[in-house]
Amino acid sequence: MILLLPMLFGCIEDDWNGQPYTGYDGAGTSGTDTGSSPGAAGITGEWVSEGADLATLLADEPFNYLRVDASFGASGIYEVVGEDADGTLWPLIGTWSVTEGTPGAIALDQTEPYAATAAGIWQVDGDVLTYEVVQTSPDYGFQAPTTGSGFGSSTGPGLTPGVNVQTYRWIP
Repeated sequence: MILLLPMLFGCIEDDWNGQPYTGYDGAGTSGTDTGSSPGAAGITGEWVSEGADLATLLADEPFNYLRVDASFGASGIYEVVGEDADGTLWPLIGTWSVTEGTPGAIALDQTEPYAATAAGIWQVDGDVLTYEVVQTSPDYGFQAPTTGSGFGSSTGPGLTPGVNVQTYRWIP
């Protein structure tokens, strides 16, 4: 987001060129090495969030996202792509690592469209992924939720409790 990075897709580094996403051309294997079922490999897999599942932060101004697709590959590569009301795609690509738990912790090292770090929590229950992360570097004043603080506990400029909690559905 998710979004993921400040406020899951929030701020964009000052030197980003602002061009919309035209497709991933990196060397990652995102989307090709996912688990066979949700929960069997934790967060690994293909996920989609749309409609009522979208975090309020992403569904409302200024993002106006209609859908967010997330792929967490077993190789440690992730690709999260938000689609706004104009059909423009906004990607976040990098590497991920998790600590198992209920919820578990997640760390994201984004490489595209700019370098950033995000942290947060995740939990899979059946075919539903609950996910909340914020960008922690570059630092825009956001505090990531922790396994002890639970979902809805992101803090920082413009965040109210629960606004940054994203729900995804597993794509078989």
